[in-house]
Amino acid sequence: MAELRRTAVVDVETRVTIREPAINNSATLVVGDTGTGKTSLLATLAEWVYMKYRKVTRLVAADPGGWGDMMSALIEAGVVEVWRVCSRDPDGRNGLPVGTVALASQGYWPTVINQATGDSPVAVDLKAPAAVWWEMICPKCEQAAKRVQTKGQLTAGPCKHCKTMVTPVNCKRVDQIIVRDPSFGKVGAVMFDGLTSLAEWCMTDINARAATGNLGGEKGNMNTVHSSGLSFGTSGRGGVGFVQNRGMDWINNSLNIQGLVVPPYFTARELRATDDDAMPIYGPKLIGKAKTSDIPSWVGNCLGTTIAIGAEGRREFRLYLQEYREPGSTIPHLCKVRSIPGVCPEYLADDEGEEAFTKFNLGHFQELVLAGRAKATARTNSRLELKDGKADPVASEDVPLAVKSQKPPSEPIKPATTPAAVRPATRPVGPPAAQPATAPAVAGRPAPRPPAAAPPAARPRPPAGRPAVPPPAKK
Repeated sequence: MAELRRTAVVDVETRVTIREPAINNSATLVVGDTGTGKTSLLATLAEWVYMKYRKVTRLVAADPGGWGDMMSALIEAGVVEVWRVCSRDPDGRNGLPVGTVALASQGYWPTVINQATGDSPVAVDLKAPAAVWWEMICPKCEQAAKRVQTKGQLTAGPCKHCKTMVTPVNCKRVDQIIVRDPSFGKVGAVMFDGLTSLAEWCMTDINARAATGNLGGEKGNMNTVHSSGLSFGTSGRGGVGFVQNRGMDWINNSLNIQGLVVPPYFTARELRATDDDAMPIYGPKLIGKAKTSDIPSWVGNCLGTTIAIGAEGRREFRLYLQEYREPGSTIPHLCKVRSIPGVCPEYLADDEGEEAFTKFNLGHFQELVLAGRAKATARTNSRLELKDGKADPVASEDVPLAVKSQKPPSEPIKPATTPAAVRPATRPVGPPAAQPATAPAVAGRPAPRPPAAAPPAARPRPPAGRPAVPPPAKK
């Protein structure tokens, strides 16, 4: 079989490799009560992405409360493309919410959508942001002789360029490539508003299945309700646990969306719950309280929004980057930022008299993230003395002997000694004593006995005037 090589994302027409900017390897979550500025903060991020990268932002909106003026202006200008995801199956009776959210978290987008309102037809088809293809490279012209969607379809056939017969055995190599959809090439950010509403919409799917009796497991705490020709039901704890587990899947799916210039962003409402030690906490709300203390570990940055009373009683919108507690309370709000210390402050807030959303701004936060990454890179290059910022490891056979050998300790370890009184007897040093010879055995006769051992030699008497040394005591 030919060599298998995986390449980067390529353009569907030119097949030129697309260079993707380095971003965080995890998603970012913004948590806060309704009215604390979460959706408006997403608008500030979309502005920053367009100004810095000239890319548009796609917003998957699930909150029934919609969005404010800032987001509406960006949608009207074409800077943000919005999809009201619940419009694909508003009441969940078509069994689409769970699958729709799973596909949306992978970057899928409706083929038909109202750009002004974000509504899509019920059960509209969705298209992927990119597709995986397999290519068999011709050994003669070194171009793609065949391109298929599954590896099993790579069969023998003539090269479409030079007509050389190419097989999986004689081809130069097999490439696995990711071809981006042309409509997704302009997208630089994907945002989900919000995690709580997506889970609640999926619960309508589970409850609708329970009403029709298609949901197994534990039943809900009430019977099916029939009204105006419709059936309504509730699921048991199994349905709640099922949706809770989907939350982590959605975040993980978003990390595989290609071509983004910022990490995927999620929002969530806040909930008071308890952690594993039964201590009260404030954290992201999903469905129920079981996952509230775990959700911050699913993301890299977990930011918190709140309205505080600042100097002179002024209401102040704050974006917390660290765990915080409200005045007079000991209950923590779970927040964190994965950035090198000394870059990000405790929270971001606009100064008095400053224009709104100047520092209370996710674009400002992204600038801090980039500054932290630059600081960490400079620290690594300095401490490791890297040339051009790249490591230059030495092969094991080229390592000098002084490097390969273990450095001896500064003080040699002395062997432990045993006192003479309890020192165990050792075997005598030197050749073993000669054993008395015995006559060889003769057939039919018993072997002769060995000669008796000679009596021990008498101890010499001490000279006159010296006391005799007593024999050692028997143990």
